[in-house]
Amino acid sequence: AAGLMAVADTAHAERRGSVSFGAFGGYGGIFASSRVASDTTLDTSQYDYGISYGLRLRYKLRGPAALGTSFEAQGYSRIGAPAENTPKSLRVNVWSFEYIRYFRRATSRTTYLIAGVAILPSAYGNIAKDQTLPAKGNGYSVVLGAGREILRGSRADGIDMAFRVFPHVIAGQTGVSAQITIGVNHYMEP
Repeated sequence: AAGLMAVADTAHAERRGSVSFGAFGGYGGIFASSRVASDTTLDTSQYDYGISYGLRLRYKLRGPAALGTSFEAQGYSRIGAPAENTPKSLRVNVWSFEYIRYFRRATSRTTYLIAGVAILPSAYGNIAKDQTLPAKGNGYSVVLGAGREILRGSRADGIDMAFRVFPHVIAGQTGVSAQITIGVNHYMEP
């Protein structure tokens, strides 16, 4: 009976098998190696900063760890004025698979580290409302980051802030993007 009582008193965020769902928005930049681009090649070095948004899901493992996945859209503005029929902005869609290591999980303010891999199923430049220039092929990335989760009340809801870096390859062009995000999350009982 004492063991059941201890499980019942454990906060949602600490229970093995807990699932958390979150939504976030952010701001970041992309920095890429330059290359000579033709009309049919998207050059990601021509873009700098922009807004991102996404959804994430995490599954609590035993101990201070979780596995997660996130789906996000990262947008970037063009550096300088674009020439006619060239993209004005860049959109990169990211699907990441992450290992999360929490520190001081028993408190309402938890710090964590993230490491994982990501695929970039699409990257394209927006020329006009209905006209895009896609990158040739998919991209891939590593995900590294740190964050802070602030839970409230029953510790089922909270705010999540993170800084993540994505060293990537998109259509043979290397680069790195970095994002600062803030979002909300909700823990569901196992």
